[in-house]
Amino acid sequence: MAAWVASEPGIRVRCVASWSRRQRAVDVACDVVELASMRHAKAERVACKARVAMQAGSLGSGMAVRVTRPRGTRAASAALVTGIYIFVVGSILLLFPSAVFRTIMPRVQLVPNLGVSTLWIRVGAVMCQLFGIYYLADGWSHLRSFALGTVAGRAYLFLAFVGIMIHERNGTAALAAFAVLNLVGAAIMLRALVADGKLLLHYAWLGSKSKRLHDSHQARVVQLACSNQTKKTHDLLSSDTDGKIIFLEAGVRHAEPIRVPAGHGKLLDATCSRTTSGKEFAVCTKSGEYVSVHSHSIGGGISSKQVSPALLRVWAPSAVGAELSPDLRFLVVRMRDASAQLYKLGPGRSNPIEIPAYSAGCYFSARAVWSQDSTRFLLSVVDPKTLRGKLVAYSCTETESVAPVWVFSADSMLSNVRMVGDGSESRVLCTDYRSMLYVVCAESGALLRTVGLKNLIGEHELTCLDVCQSSDRTVVATNKGAFWLKPDGAVAHKIELMPGRCVNRLCELPDGSLVCADLDTGELSRGRIGVSGISWRAPE
Repeated sequence: MAAWVASEPGIRVRCVASWSRRQRAVDVACDVVELASMRHAKAERVACKARVAMQAGSLGSGMAVRVTRPRGTRAASAALVTGIYIFVVGSILLLFPSAVFRTIMPRVQLVPNLGVSTLWIRVGAVMCQLFGIYYLADGWSHLRSFALGTVAGRAYLFLAFVGIMIHERNGTAALAAFAVLNLVGAAIMLRALVADGKLLLHYAWLGSKSKRLHDSHQARVVQLACSNQTKKTHDLLSSDTDGKIIFLEAGVRHAEPIRVPAGHGKLLDATCSRTTSGKEFAVCTKSGEYVSVHSHSIGGGISSKQVSPALLRVWAPSAVGAELSPDLRFLVVRMRDASAQLYKLGPGRSNPIEIPAYSAGCYFSARAVWSQDSTRFLLSVVDPKTLRGKLVAYSCTETESVAPVWVFSADSMLSNVRMVGDGSESRVLCTDYRSMLYVVCAESGALLRTVGLKNLIGEHELTCLDVCQSSDRTVVATNKGAFWLKPDGAVAHKIELMPGRCVNRLCELPDGSLVCADLDTGELSRGRIGVSGISWRAPE
C-alpha cells in the first residue's frame, strides 16, 4: 500500500468556559494531530472551566516533538540548578578532601583507623556528583534522559571508585565490589534501553539480527509507506520527526538510515517508488518560505544513493504541508487558508494549478491522500464554526486539469484518511475525533458503513490514530493498541505487537505482514496476522 496517513501540522484545540460550538477555538498551528485528537476526546468530559492546551511543537514542517515529564519549567530549572550545585560541591570535595573537611569540621581529625580518611571523603564526594548527574538528567525533563543519566552515573561511579583506589593506593574489597556492581548495573540498564527488553523489529532482508530503526525517544514516526510491488520486491520507507528517513530495500540485508541532507530544510513528505531504471524516493522539505523536492536514486544497493538537484523549488510562505504522489509525478502543497496548489514534477513541468479553498474560513485537518494510480487525491477540511469535517476528492489527469469529483461530510473533524484498493473496489477509510470509522466509496463518495469504535471495542477513552484495510480485515491503531476488525464489524483480536503502547502508524506490506509504530518511542514492530491473531515473524 503506497497511501498512508501521517500526523497533520495544523490543529490546536482549546477548551474554554463551556463546550458550546461557538466557544471551541481551533487555531491554525503546527501541532500533532494524534495528541490533539486524544485530548480533544478527553476534553468533552472535562468540567466547565477545564482547559486543554495543545503545546506539542511542530510536526512535518516543524518536526520537533519532545515527550516531557508532567512538570513545569520552574521545576525543571530548579532541578538543573540543584544538579549543578551538588556536582560542583562534590567535585571540590573530591579534589581537595583534606582542606574542605578541615574547613567544615576543624575539630575533627582525619583518623584512617576510625573510617575518617581521604579515601572515604572522596567516596562521599563521588556520591554527591552522582546525585548531581541524576538531578541534571531529570532537569532536562525528557522521559528517557533520567534513565540515560542513571546509566551514565553508574558508569562514572565505577570509573571514579577505580581512580580513587589507584590514587589512594588503598583498594578495599568493599569499594571494589561496589564499583563492579555499579558497572554491571549500568550495562544491564543500557541493554534494556537499547533493546527495550525484547526484539522490536523483524525484517527478512535485515539478516539474522533485529534492528531498531527510529531509536530516538524524541522522534515520532510520521510516515510509513510501502511501494506497491510483489512480496519479494517491495520496499518500505519510514520517516520521523527528527528528519531521519529509513529506506528498507528488498534484498539488502543491512539498510542504513538516510537522513535529510543539511540545508534542505524541514521534512514535509517522503515517498518511494520503483521505476523501470531502478528505485528512487523523493523528499519534500521546507526551508524558510520555500518548498523543495529532491529525488534520491538508489541503484546497486543502498550505499550508492545519489542526491539530485531540486526537482522543484517554489515560494510558499503559508504552506502547512505537502504530499507527493506515489509515482513521484505530482505534488500537492496545502496552504494555511485551506487552499492548495498542484505541481507537476520532472521535465516539462508547467505553472501550478490553483485549488481554491472549499469554503471561507476552513482549514485542513489531515494530510492529502493520493490514490495508487496517482489520478485522484483527497483533501480533508473542517469548518471552525461547526467543527464538521468534509472530505473533497479531486481528479488529476495528464492534461493538467483538476476538478472536484465528490464531497463527503462527516459529523466531526476528520483526523485520519486512507485510500485502499484499486479501481471500482477502492475505498476511503476515515476516522474522526469521536473515534467514528467511515467507509466511503472512492468512486462516488457514498457512505458504505459507519462504525463506532468506542462502543465496538469497549474503550470509552479510545482515540483512533490510524487505520488500514485489506480484502479481509480492517486494522485500527489507537491509544489503547491496535485492533483487528472482522468483515462484519466485530472485533476479532487486539494486536499485541506493542502491548500497552500507543500505536499511531500502520502499514501493511504486500506479504501480508503488518508494521506498527509507537507514538511514545518511535519504535517499529512487525508481525503477521493469522487465524488466531497476530504472531511474530522470526527473522530468516
